[in-house]
Amino acid sequence: MKTQQIISSAALSAMILCVASTAFAQDLEVLSGEAKMKVATKKSNIKFTSEAPAEKIEGTVESGIKGAFVINADDVKKTKGAISLPVEQMNTGNKLRDKHMHGKDWLNAKKHPAITFTVESLDKVEMGKSDGKKQAFKAVAVGKVNINGVDAPAKAGVKITALASGKMKIEIEKFTVKLADHKVAGKKGVVGNKVGESIEIEGLIYAGK
Repeated sequence: MKTQQIISSAALSAMILCVASTAFAQDLEVLSGEAKMKVATKKSNIKFTSEAPAEKIEGTVESGIKGAFVINADDVKKTKGAISLPVEQMNTGNKLRDKHMHGKDWLNAKKHPAITFTVESLDKVEMGKSDGKKQAFKAVAVGKVNINGVDAPAKAGVKITALASGKMKIEIEKFTVKLADHKVAGKKGVVGNKVGESIEIEGLIYAGK
């Protein structure tokens, strides 16, 4: 039901970090050379929304999100990484609906336990001003999302705030995934009626060395 890719893209985090330029690296001494970052599982979260004529469904993933990426300050656009979230942690506040969503007719958690966003590059990087303690910037993370074991191209806008301590906050702006692209058919007549044909995903990812 609620497919939450997201996220993203895991790879979303990777994309964002990719945005950091050499100049930025010199400012904060965070991205000099090659920096390896790891997602903070406990603080990160993903939100997903399905809007259909009969119902609007909103859900979250607040635990189990994992990910890692490598940022190359000499060529940030080549940054790569991935973010994954456990399907069984997707929660809409309705236990029966969640059971269906995790089941074989929908996201099939037993066969495909995770949704993964793989970051392949960063695009449209826009750097903000640095105050010596933190640096904000935004970009478009480009890669692919794997849901139900099926890959599909994906792009997501990201806003990143990097601290001199080496920690980062990555805001993943809303992006859309189509259930049909991942062969998620659900019960006959449900998609397009009670469950949207597309799902919107957004999130907040924290990462550090």
